[in-house]
Amino acid sequence: MKSRYPLTAGALLVLGGFVCTMLGDSTRAQVTTRSSPSSSILQGKGLGSGCVKEFPRVPLLVYDRSGGTLIGAVHTQLTVYSDGLATYSNFDPMSASVASVRVLSAREVAGLVDTLAAVGAHVMCDDPMQVTDVPLATVTVLQGEGADAAAHSFSYYSVSAGAQGIVESIVQDFIAAHF
Repeated sequence: MKSRYPLTAGALLVLGGFVCTMLGDSTRAQVTTRSSPSSSILQGKGLGSGCVKEFPRVPLLVYDRSGGTLIGAVHTQLTVYSDGLATYSNFDPMSASVASVRVLSAREVAGLVDTLAAVGAHVMCDDPMQVTDVPLATVTVLQGEGADAAAHSFSYYSVSAGAQGIVESIVQDFIAAHF
């Protein structure tokens, strides 16, 4: 089920940015320190908060690629959830805008998560290489289960080599296979 609604994709991108800004502000108020991916120290509502996770849907991967290029602004976002829901949106002046939702099998979700873990996505750092006219990609992987899962994010320009380039390839292959 592929949907190609340019206005919907644009609305998703705008709304997504607004919601992310709001969530970012509230997250900064709750999480003050994180020492490492394997042992997070969360203050406030963090590890051991005692929250019962009532709903099984939690994000496992959030991929966001946005920025300006010589031909205009581009934005791609992929979110994969623990229950198999996957959302994808893409705005690119060179192609039609896309907003799509899929339901993946547990095996497909586990395959993506395991592949990213195998290349070290849960401990990767930002690639310091600066590139002009190329979108910046940010990958966030969540570790742990339930309401107190810890997140790890890193960023790189889409032409990155090395470990970040491998992650970019994994994400792009996943998008091509499922959307």
